Amino acid sequence: MTQKQTLTLGLAVVVISIISEFIGTVEFHLGPGIVLLFPLVWAVILGSLAGLQRFLPLDHTMQTGAARVLEIGIMLFIVRLGTLIGPHIADLANVGYALAFQELGHMFGTVIIALPFAVWLGMGRASIGATYSIDREPNLAYMAERFGGDSDEYRGALSVYLIGSVLGALYVALLAGFLGSAGIFDPIALAMGSGVGSGSMMAAASAAIATEFPAHKEEILAVAGASNLITEVIGVYATVFLSLPLAEKLYPMWERIFRRQPVIAADGVGSAATNASTEGSAHKENTQEPAKPEGTTHPLGWIAQTGVIVGIIMFISNWIHTGTVSVSMALGMILMTLVTIISFAIKGYLPKIPVVVWASLIGIFLTIGDNPVSQTVTHLVGNINFLAMVTPVLAYAGLSIGKDLPVLRKLSWKLFIVAIIVYTATYLSATIIAELLI
Repeated sequence: MTQKQTLTLGLAVVVISIISEFIGTVEFHLGPGIVLLFPLVWAVILGSLAGLQRFLPLDHTMQTGAARVLEIGIMLFIVRLGTLIGPHIADLANVGYALAFQELGHMFGTVIIALPFAVWLGMGRASIGATYSIDREPNLAYMAERFGGDSDEYRGALSVYLIGSVLGALYVALLAGFLGSAGIFDPIALAMGSGVGSGSMMAAASAAIATEFPAHKEEILAVAGASNLITEVIGVYATVFLSLPLAEKLYPMWERIFRRQPVIAADGVGSAATNASTEGSAHKENTQEPAKPEGTTHPLGWIAQTGVIVGIIMFISNWIHTGTVSVSMALGMILMTLVTIISFAIKGYLPKIPVVVWASLIGIFLTIGDNPVSQTVTHLVGNINFLAMVTPVLAYAGLSIGKDLPVLRKLSWKLFIVAIIVYTATYLSATIIAELLI
């Protein structure tokens, strides 16, 4: 992608981000739950419309380039997540093992329950990305960095992510409200289960539970927030080192059991049998496991240049979102951009450890209580809104959807079913574990 194309994409993302932030958060009640449509939802929708429109169409190079820029943008987001976690390390230690133990519930719900359904539906290696986690921002970042933006694994994760961004909060709120009204679980267990690692899903689910049990409202909201924070801390590492390896290990077994021909193959075009059928010839099913993609690598100079562009766009988005601008805000964004570049540089020397780990660890280290620079760093990044950073990232995601449209059409309704299974199994598994422990 040329520099002109990079700047054109950046300008489009600025416009989309500004419009999305001006629309703001739309909130409405539906049954027992509250549906929250954040600016990031509008960014995905507007980005998708811009990427798919035919008046000034984006060519495949720019669509692919948007996916690559997305990797850098999400990593900036991960750094901000680390700076949010650092000051709360002591609080996390006081919460206890019960909340942390729920990660086993999340893993059970996604990998053990949802993965076989996805393979049975014939989704191919997209099953791995779609079911190794609930596919929120940190998980999407790791899939993009681990497998690359053109991989089936990433497409599976992106599809479930997009479904979750639009429908996840609504569905989990309705599920939590139904379970609360049914009297099956303790309300505190339901609150603990709502910390699935998504701020919008947690907010919607906990609000629905609090509506059912108004006498315990404050306790429900506090436990739900703590649960979500712990999931965001532990979840990144649990999915990187446990869930994903387990999903990759189980995937060939389920393929053999169900004898399914994947909807998409490792090259993202179609399975050998599907292509053969189109050509009118017969092919034997390929029973070998596809080779694992190695993930994308970019020159450090390109990463630095792209990081600066994305950082500027995030600064503008934050300006619109908060209505304020300051020198400390600019310095905070510069600091996070530098940490992102450093994280990619470290990955170049230690390729076995994902960039997402370095980005989050450095962010935590810079803001942890005993660090002499923690107060300064916390002050600099304090005015940078968490959600405002995601708005331009998802605008890039929307602009990149065009390149994956043929694959997404093949997955169609199957991805929707798998996403619902992922969210249901994750929430129920975590809630059951909480019920047993409390």
